[in-house]
Amino acid sequence: MLRWRVLTALILVPLALLVVWAAPRQALGIVVAGVLLLAAWEWTRLIVLESTAARIVFLAAVAAAIVLEWAYLRAGWPPLILLAAALVWWGVAGAWLRRFSRRPEQGPPPMGARLLAGVVLCALPWYSVLYLQAQGVHGPYWVTLLFLLVWGADTGAYFAGRAFGRRRLAPSISPGKTWAGVGGGLVIGVGLVAVYAWLGASAGFGPGRVHWPWLLTAAVAAVLCSVAGDLFESMVKRQHGVKDSGGILPGHGGILDRIDGMIAAAPVIALGVYGGL
Repeated sequence: MLRWRVLTALILVPLALLVVWAAPRQALGIVVAGVLLLAAWEWTRLIVLESTAARIVFLAAVAAAIVLEWAYLRAGWPPLILLAAALVWWGVAGAWLRRFSRRPEQGPPPMGARLLAGVVLCALPWYSVLYLQAQGVHGPYWVTLLFLLVWGADTGAYFAGRAFGRRRLAPSISPGKTWAGVGGGLVIGVGLVAVYAWLGASAGFGPGRVHWPWLLTAAVAAVLCSVAGDLFESMVKRQHGVKDSGGILPGHGGILDRIDGMIAAAPVIALGVYGGL
C-alpha cells in the first residue's frame, strides 16, 4: 500500500507543479475543474445515488456552478462573497459532524440535502484555487503554497499517526485518525509552508516580505480545516457504508479521498491572501 502511495505521488506531484508553473493560466482552471468533476461523480457513489441519469444531472449542476464561478472571476467581482460562502459551508459541515459524533445511529439527511452539499463541496473550491492563481506574477507561488501545505499535512498525519497514534481523534467517525496524526500534520504542513515562504522571499520567486504571524496563523487554520474535510468525507462514508470514494489512484483510493483536505483548506489560504497575507 505504502509503495503504491509513494509511486502515485511521485507521478502526480510533478505533473501538478508543471501545470501550475509552466502551463498557460487557463490550463489550471481546466485541470482543477476536471478533478472536481471526477470528485463529484465519486460523491454520487458515496451518497448511493443509483440512477445514472440522476448522477449525470448532478454532474451537470456542478459543471454549471463552476462556469458561473469562472464568469464571476472574469468579471472581477468581490472575491470575499464566494470565499466567505465556502467557509460558511464548512461551518455547516462542522455542525453535521458534531451531530453525527453525538448520535452516530442516525441516518444521513435527505437526498436533496446530500446533493446540495455535493454541489457546494465540489464546485466552490474551484474559485479559491483560481483566485490564488490570479494573483499576478505570484499566482503560481500561492497555489504551490496551498499544495505543499496540504501534501505536508497529509504526509505528517500519516506517519505520525502510524508511529505515535494512541488517542483517537473521532472514533465514531474515523477510528484510524488520531491526535498524534493531527499534531504531525500541523508540524509538517506548517513547517513546509514556513520553509517555502522563506525560500520564496530569499530567492525572489515569492513576495519579498513575509507577514509571518498572519501566514502561520492561516497555515494552522488551513491544516485544521483540512482535517475537518477529511473527517467530513469519512463521516459520509460511514453513514452510507462505503469504504473508498473510488479506486482511480493506486494506494490512495479515489479522487475525493485525496482532495478532501485540499477542498477545505483552499478557501482559508485564499482568504488569507485576500486579507494581505
